[in-house]
Amino acid sequence: DAGRAVCRYLATKQGARPVKWAVAGRSKAKLETLVSSLGGSSAPSVLLADACDASSLLRIAERATLVFSAVGPYSRLGEPMVKACLVARTHWADITGEVFWVGEMEAKHGEAAAAAGVTLTSLCGYDSVPCELSLHVARKALKLGARHSELLDAEAVT
Repeated sequence: DAGRAVCRYLATKQGARPVKWAVAGRSKAKLETLVSSLGGSSAPSVLLADACDASSLLRIAERATLVFSAVGPYSRLGEPMVKACLVARTHWADITGEVFWVGEMEAKHGEAAAAAGVTLTSLCGYDSVPCELSLHVARKALKLGARHSELLDAEAVT
């Protein structure tokens, strides 16, 4: 599960300047179980919120500089938190692969985010990695002077 993987990373990969972070969700018991399983030197706070409760989402956004969401499906659960982030002027990042939802959020909230100085960053993970890696390989090949026929293999991967 992506959310757990992010939590494990944050708990164990703190550098010289540790990041203050929290986990959020509906079930206090599940969140506390997650936190106790993490180990590492940076235990997160536990915050309770429900994707269908706008006031609980706003409380989360108001306490954060950045909300990183692994909620999914974003088309059903993502927009309320995006709205809360805009109200609180909190940056947003997610791991969605729901391209149509990302376009919808940009169309609906892009101007407001820019005006508020809020960054809305989507496609930060799993679903996007194969395409990003393919583009990286193609760019590298172009820099090395690859011929068109050599790039067809990279194009087929995407």
